[in-house]
Amino acid sequence: MSRKRWEVLTPNPQTAAEISENFGLSPVASLLMAARGFRADESVEEFLMREPWFQCPYDLIDMDKAVDRINLAFERGERIAIYGDYDADGVTATVLLYRYFRSCGADVIWYVPERSEGYGLNIAAIDKLYDKGVNLIVTVDNGIAAFEQAEYIYNKGMELVVTDHHQPMDFLPRACAVVNPHRADCPSEFKDYAGVGVAFKLVTALSEADDMELIGEYGEYVLLGTVADIVPLVSENRLFVEFGLRQFNVSEKPAIKELKNICAISEEINSTHISFMFGPRINAAGRMGAAGKAIEFLLCDDEESAKKLALMLNSNNQERQSIDGEVFEQAYKKIELSRMNIYDRVIVVSGKGWHEGVLGIVSAKLTEFYGKPTIVLSENDDVAYGSCRSIEGFSIFEALSAVSDILKAYGGHSMAAGVTVDINMVDEFRRRINEYAQQNFEYMPYPTIKIDCKLNPGVLTLDFADGFRDLEPFGAGNPQPVFGLFKMKIGRIIPLAKGKYVKLSLYKKSASVEVISFASSFDNFTFTVGDEVDVAVKISASQFRGKKEVSVKLVDIRMSSERENEILDNIRIYEKGIRGEELTAQELRTITPRRETLNDVYRYVRSKGGFKDEPEMMYHRLFGKHSLASIMTAIDVLAELKVVSIRPQGTKISVELVPDCNRCNIDNSRILSNLRHRLSLCEG
Repeated sequence: MSRKRWEVLTPNPQTAAEISENFGLSPVASLLMAARGFRADESVEEFLMREPWFQCPYDLIDMDKAVDRINLAFERGERIAIYGDYDADGVTATVLLYRYFRSCGADVIWYVPERSEGYGLNIAAIDKLYDKGVNLIVTVDNGIAAFEQAEYIYNKGMELVVTDHHQPMDFLPRACAVVNPHRADCPSEFKDYAGVGVAFKLVTALSEADDMELIGEYGEYVLLGTVADIVPLVSENRLFVEFGLRQFNVSEKPAIKELKNICAISEEINSTHISFMFGPRINAAGRMGAAGKAIEFLLCDDEESAKKLALMLNSNNQERQSIDGEVFEQAYKKIELSRMNIYDRVIVVSGKGWHEGVLGIVSAKLTEFYGKPTIVLSENDDVAYGSCRSIEGFSIFEALSAVSDILKAYGGHSMAAGVTVDINMVDEFRRRINEYAQQNFEYMPYPTIKIDCKLNPGVLTLDFADGFRDLEPFGAGNPQPVFGLFKMKIGRIIPLAKGKYVKLSLYKKSASVEVISFASSFDNFTFTVGDEVDVAVKISASQFRGKKEVSVKLVDIRMSSERENEILDNIRIYEKGIRGEELTAQELRTITPRRETLNDVYRYVRSKGGFKDEPEMMYHRLFGKHSLASIMTAIDVLAELKVVSIRPQGTKISVELVPDCNRCNIDNSRILSNLRHRLSLCEG
């Protein structure tokens, strides 16, 4: 079952027709653009970028100063250090700038801190660079908040040029130049570059070559970093990815060729492949404490060395997957053991010695699983380091700012952040951040799936799947379209890959479609043949055994209902009740089960020989006769009276009848008595 809100966009057919006519787009591409708010004006042309246009690099503030200082270093033969970051964006930006500086004959070295050193410039690293005779440090993808470190650099007699894309503070670090599009005084029209994008703009300013020529030389790196850093794929970023993909697909660079061999993709590589297959392998090196190996790999110019390093990166990625799987399981068990944490508005979980390189991945998985902001902390000595992931509508950065008085450090943005807290303050941190959430949100928001448009299954042809290719590349800011198929009947449920995945045969009247679900195994799939469901899907044209066919992949599935938002609100009402918070009269009426509710829940469990699923599935099996919150409370009441035993498992609950239980009097339930008493007080 989905615990996400579906937002179904409603494109204006007239606008879609005008876009199609004026810009020569297919009807489906035009419909999607209309759904996403485009009108038949210059905004369509600007998005499509049919005539590549790159912003002048000198529109970025301090670019002239950066160019002057770097050219001076070239002329003097000074030693330059490129100081990067350990993620894919920082790695690719470092490689790009290092290769360009080398091509200019510069005396250049690179330095990327390991994750154990922390993010950005650090004093120990600066000392190492000083000992190596460095005169000028040029940062990529970091440096905007390195105030103390910048002063230290100048005290050592070195100088600094900062290139970064993270949000600046109210003041800037000491430097010859601070190139950052997010500076309040930066006139750049486009702001959303990745770190590698800013590095590329520096190269275009330094070089006499034009942008397209430079993309031909460095496009693979700009592509990898831009996609991996999940910046919006609009404007110049769209061009970086579009032309970077062209370069990537034909690249003869040994490292890129070996990366393609390792990923074993037989079809043309697109942005989705970069996001889910190539980027993670570059990121894995930094996560596993070997970011320098990713740099060595991308700088490698001989095939044998590239092959060895590619195998190492692949091994790092497999190790990362194993470790994040282990940490996820440990975190999940801790949350389940401390059952009350599941009902918190913000889930905070900590464990000793969890690998810091996977905390963000684990936090993202838990956020997806529970549908709530999640903070995962690793306890080391007397400090806990953590990663936070949130959902739209709840800024985790603002939440951390509200409790900053008990934090050692924090930083990030609305959807993701990092945090450091004393171990003896973890429980207080959990309490305070949930107190903040309670004060600002009566009901916590749910994750949202945007459905670009509703579809009739009969239109799912190859022509339809090819019809929106003009909108590629897809990624952040321009996601792959999601389509909604509503009131579909399940005809067959077919196990794939020995039951690891599921194929659904769905039909509506005379039209049918097959949908692949990679998110659920056959044994854990909770829907049955004959169910009427809504499905959110992604559609593409793919090659299978030499034949081109339509591929339909499941994004989400739910029982068809006109009351889906009410069902989700009921879950939040139930959670409020479990937390012991004050409930309104209407909420109490919603959560309090009637005798009929208790009888129906008991009979349903007895008729099925038990129940193991999300409670909302029981709601649907009982035909929406009772509110979901009252059904969830009824299960608790029956367990309290020892009629059933319950075992919560994530968002699911296992309910079994207690053998040979005696008849019970529901008036003996303290849960029910308490709710009835509170309701009577509210109603006067």
